[in-house]
Amino acid sequence: MTPSTTLANRPSIAPLNTPLPGYQSIETFGSGAGHHRAICDDNLNVLTELHKTGEVFDFIFIDPPYNTGRSRDAYQNRFDSQQWQADLLERLRASQRVLSLSGAMALTIDSRSLSDALAVVEQFITRRSGWWYQLITMTTNPSGSAMKGFRRSHEFIICIHPASGGPQPTKLGDHWGHTSDKKVAGTVQWNRLLKSGIGHTAQSSPGCFYPIYIDRATGTVVGIGEPVSPDHYKKFNDPDKNIATCWPIRKDGTLGRWRVAAGTARQLLERGFVTTGRLVRGDEHKTAIKYLTSGIVDKIDRGEFQVTDYDEMTGAATVETDQDPSVLPTTVWTVPSHNYSVYGSWLLRKLVPQCAFSHPESIYAMEDLLRFYAANPDTRILDLYAGSGTIAHATMLLNSTDGGSRDTTSITLNEVAKQGHVPGNKSGVFHGVLVPRLTAASSGTTKAKKPVTGDYEFPLRGAMADGLAGSVEVLVPDDSASDHVSRRHH
Repeated sequence: MTPSTTLANRPSIAPLNTPLPGYQSIETFGSGAGHHRAICDDNLNVLTELHKTGEVFDFIFIDPPYNTGRSRDAYQNRFDSQQWQADLLERLRASQRVLSLSGAMALTIDSRSLSDALAVVEQFITRRSGWWYQLITMTTNPSGSAMKGFRRSHEFIICIHPASGGPQPTKLGDHWGHTSDKKVAGTVQWNRLLKSGIGHTAQSSPGCFYPIYIDRATGTVVGIGEPVSPDHYKKFNDPDKNIATCWPIRKDGTLGRWRVAAGTARQLLERGFVTTGRLVRGDEHKTAIKYLTSGIVDKIDRGEFQVTDYDEMTGAATVETDQDPSVLPTTVWTVPSHNYSVYGSWLLRKLVPQCAFSHPESIYAMEDLLRFYAANPDTRILDLYAGSGTIAHATMLLNSTDGGSRDTTSITLNEVAKQGHVPGNKSGVFHGVLVPRLTAASSGTTKAKKPVTGDYEFPLRGAMADGLAGSVEVLVPDDSASDHVSRRHH
């Protein structure tokens, strides 16, 4: 039995600043950790090209028009219900082709189209073994919007996961209303043992290419093998029918590496610091391997974190801390910083004065969502309906806060109110909102060369006028490319 060649959270692929076939770069700005692409086109066209080039993302955010029927929005917001569902399903299927094995997708929607969205998600996951979703209720407008009956103050996030995916615990912060005396067990973050990023191959670190054996029934890590030559690993068989052999192999079949050497992995396993993610039934060798990093182990050794128990089945340690534990909240989020009126619309107008874009998400709500699904500092994020660019902006802010180098790809049409997509129009959503917003977020100044007023909050993190690190590239279709897909817009 040959080990699978798809045990990976993502492949070794070209960086985002590698040219994307069919598109031309018209502007670049900013510098520092993280690369952010803004692409003006129908997202289905872009998904097709991303799949062709083998690009893979760890988190995909989907914020489609809510199909409210309103005509005053800058973007089209009136569709036939069946067509809206068909378009969304088509994009979910196309998104899966560029989603990493243990990645996740999050879809936002309000109550008016919730049933349609859930019907699409149910249809999407039906034929995908092990996929699951959760529905998050998030308060976005505490004062409520007028409607028949009670005032509507919330919207929904549908979090969609493959069998091995799911949110990661994080430190919520005081703005969530969680007090420090609430001690939560098992809250430290377990990182993936597979080393991600460019250049981390089996050949570059031969001592980190070795088999890890897990019990097919329980997912328990039962052993760590010796390093082997990347040329000879296919000769290894599973020890017996009850044991699966996991190798550091990426989704595209290239040979990766584990983050630690075999000897270190054995020491961690002896202490209960190596375990597995969600067991992939039927394809157990695809199960993600997780471990506690040296930083967490050091804190355990210094007594800052405490090992309070061990899982009876897997032997994995339960680690607690009194110092702002990482947690997963409930499925109801009532957080003041998620108010889209203040931290979405009002904040956007600071960056792009006189901007009329309606209902941008709160930057802090999106940053919190990223904390659960983009905890790894080199996560690649795809924003399918980017609109005003909140996800890219939130990623730049998160990178500046924790020293990450997350990359984003933001896709949106250049829609003009009552006109639809108008390529090149400077008042459209892409050229008149998204690009100016990222320019202002990067430089700390508006288009009029005035400093952006205010501070980044929750917690307080400095002046917006200081700007944020990260390089930004603006891409539009290169219609001269003969092999590019035909244009389609909705």
